[in-house]
Amino acid sequence: MEKMARNTGSLKPVEVVFFTYLLTTLLVILLFHSRLEFWTGQVAMRMVALILTTGFLFARQGRITAFLRTFTPFVFLSFFYSETALFHQLLFPDLLDHFFVDLDQAVFGFQPAIAFSRAFNYSFFSEMMFFGYFSYYVLIIAMPVYIYVRAGKSAGERFAFIIINSLLIYYLLFSVFPVAGPQYYFPPGEIQVPAGYLFEPLIRIIQGLAERPTGAFPSSHVSICLMLVWGGIKYAGKWIYLVVPTAVLLILSTIYIGAHYAVDVIGGILVTPLMYWISDMLYNTLSRCQLKIL
Repeated sequence: MEKMARNTGSLKPVEVVFFTYLLTTLLVILLFHSRLEFWTGQVAMRMVALILTTGFLFARQGRITAFLRTFTPFVFLSFFYSETALFHQLLFPDLLDHFFVDLDQAVFGFQPAIAFSRAFNYSFFSEMMFFGYFSYYVLIIAMPVYIYVRAGKSAGERFAFIIINSLLIYYLLFSVFPVAGPQYYFPPGEIQVPAGYLFEPLIRIIQGLAERPTGAFPSSHVSICLMLVWGGIKYAGKWIYLVVPTAVLLILSTIYIGAHYAVDVIGGILVTPLMYWISDMLYNTLSRCQLKIL
């Protein structure tokens, strides 16, 4: 029978950055609540996150508790992404899409998001693209969990930290650098994506629930996707032969469905090594510090 005891140890690195994000953004919300449309909901969600994660700290410790302490932050990532559309209004009342539209035009001589969907205006192709986009929501949790189970707790905690910390950094960036993306900037009908069969309507539902006009540059979808591929290369064995083609579809889909400008994708690719390195180094630093639980 597994031996369990109350936690008298240290905060995990993922808990340190998660608590830091929660408390820092909570302070911003309370200071500027009069300028935020949904501030009570934002505060309530942070209270839920704080209560849940703190509860795991003082629960009896075992394999299940250790797993939950590592992966609970993933539950809140979608909400934190969507609220960046509210935070950016504190600094920039206007979106910066016009700059990226002009940059796409200067680099390519046309608008890739519009041209791509029109050149491949087939339902089957559309369905493949939406499958690729949907795979992000599966891979972002499946790959860290797989590494945690297959490669061990140490490797799994490190990789989960890298994904979560990178996303939280991106959310802070999106909160001060607002770019909505082609699907919000161009007039309806400009991006002509044909209806699919299963994944297209499913993504439309997900977008209606969680997608907001924010977070286009750099593409966190592309950046995190590349990190997941790297994790797959290191730990996933033969599964990498499934992960890589899925990742290719995912990256292409971000332009096809109008979620990102082409320069967003390029930006996501270029910034990924730096983001991965920052998160990896921060994990090492926090692991050495071992902040004690009071």
